[in-house]
This record gives sequence, structure tokens and C-alpha cells, in this order.
Amino acid sequence: MEQMSSGKYDTESMMHQAQHMWTMLDEMATSNPQAYREFINKQLQEGREQMAPPQPHMCIKTNLLKPLPVTMYINVCGWKRIPPPKSEEEPVSVMGTSLQTVQDQSGTFTTISVAFNLGIIEKFGRNSENPADRDTLIQLSMDYIEEQQKVKISRIYEILDDSILYKGDLSDIHASFAVKNKSSDKQFENNLDELEKSCGPLAAGAKDSLLNQLKNIAVSDNQSGTQSTTRPDISVLSTNGAGKSVLIEEINTSQRLPVPKHELSCVKSDASQEDVLVLNIMLPNVHSVAECELDISEDDISMNVPTKYELYVKLPRIIKENDSTAKFNKKNSTLTLRMPVLR
Repeated sequence: MEQMSSGKYDTESMMHQAQHMWTMLDEMATSNPQAYREFINKQLQEGREQMAPPQPHMCIKTNLLKPLPVTMYINVCGWKRIPPPKSEEEPVSVMGTSLQTVQDQSGTFTTISVAFNLGIIEKFGRNSENPADRDTLIQLSMDYIEEQQKVKISRIYEILDDSILYKGDLSDIHASFAVKNKSSDKQFENNLDELEKSCGPLAAGAKDSLLNQLKNIAVSDNQSGTQSTTRPDISVLSTNGAGKSVLIEEINTSQRLPVPKHELSCVKSDASQEDVLVLNIMLPNVHSVAECELDISEDDISMNVPTKYELYVKLPRIIKENDSTAKFNKKNSTLTLRMPVLR
């Protein structure tokens, strides 16, 4: 598939628009208080809708072929935060989670979720008038997953009944997508605080409204940014019913921060002799584990030190995340994670 990477935010433009909005709000609050309140209420409502989590649309059953054969379910979601393509020639934006191993009464299987703009879901999803369009969306989802996760998926699939829109735990699906946006959301809040210091405090409710406006502005700017040169541009073409080419691109909503030096090893526990994954992360200029935002799941690690470092590690084995520990060594500024391996 073709993977394209969005450029950095147009921060200067974003700040200019935010300051203009701030001036407008100040003038409106003085000249027309009723209109001001109506505007704020409207923006808050739109912000809540914009920040709502992705909603499952359909569930695809197929098979993961590599690295290990296993039943696989792809949860296809619609999300308002995913921007639509600006034209038919523009790439279709997508965001995805990591692979998850799930076990229930039916056995063990793998799940993964992908999210598209609501308009794309409406046009190419379950209820598409053209089956070829729906197949295009599903095949592009599989292309994206194979490229991102370095796996091989069977192209023989089944769309589950509309009574089963997803497999796995919905709260876990929402949390996985939230991790993708955590860094950018924090950065927006910091930017807003700086604006508030320089321009004066907002009236009650206006800060939340403007925060959502800033996020919308940033996603729009990010969509039109220049392509990063850190990843190759590989063309992936799929033909829809109209015979036109369709591109797909990964949405990258996080600020690019340095990746710290790190080492991952597997050792034996002295007490139980069970395997333990040990991840050492070197963090110069970090003084406490409290500065680190950690998200440990059974097969991957996400870490963010706001404005300093960002790290994602795909683990080679499934771990017991609830039994994992983190310890920070102040002498050498090293964070050590110990993660017992699930037998």
C-alpha cells in the first residue's frame, strides 16, 4: 500500500487564527452578550461531537496468515476527528490501533481496529450501493494493517451481521485510539494556556470551546502539510467503481519528538524463574517517573515525556501488563520497565 506521512502543524497560522477568534469573542461579549452565549454553547456542543470516540460500523472476519495463522477480526469504525479527503484525487485518511489477542468461550483470536471519516464510512461502508466500493474500503484497510503491523492477511473475508459491529472490548478500542491522540491533545492544551497568559483569560466556557476549535484547525493544517521525508512514498492503488485510483494515508496527530535511546532484553526472574522483558529507556534531562506518561498493554509500550521524548515499542511476546513495574534511576536518568511474560 502507499503510506504517506502528514507534515508538522502550521503552528503560526493556528495561533493567528486563535488570536483572531479571541478578539472576536471579546468584542461579541461586550456588544451582544446573548449572541456571545449562544455562540459559546454552539461551539461547546460541536466540540463535544468532535471529541466523541470512534463508533464501530462493521466487523470483518478473516484470517491472519503471518506471523501465526489465527482467526482475525477487523473493526471498521467511523470517527469525526478523521478529516475527509479534500478531493477525489486526495488520499483517504485512516488511523489504526495495534493488534490485540483476545480469548473468550469461542477460543483465541486477534482483533484490530481502523477508523475512517464518517463520510467515507457512509459512502464506502456496509450500506454502500456499490459492493465494489465496499470491497475497496475493506481491501484498503487490510493494506494499511499489513503495512503498519508487518503481517499477512487473507483476502477472503466475511462481513459479520449488523448485530455484531465489533469484536473485543469497546472501552479498549476507544482507549487505543485515545493513545494515538494523547500527545497532540496535551500540546494543544499547553498552547492554549500560553495564549491565555498573553491575551487575558477567557470567559467561562470559552476556553473549552476554543480548545476544540484549535484541534480542528490543527488537523486541517496537518492534512495540507508537506510530506515528511522520514518515510518512503510507496504507491498503493485500488480501483473503485468509477475506475479512479484511491490512495490511503496514515493520520499522524502527534508532535514529532525525539525517540530516546532504549534497550529491550529478556531475562529470568530470580524468584519465579519466569521470563521477564526488561526495557531500559535513557532519558537525559528527565528527573522523575512522574514526568513520564506510560501506557503498557499486553503487546506494546507507549511513552511520552511532554515536549521532550516520545517512544513506541512493539513487544515480541505477550506480557502481564498488570504485573509490570516501572522504576526511575535519578543518577543516570534511566527508566526501567520490568514486564513478566504471559506463559
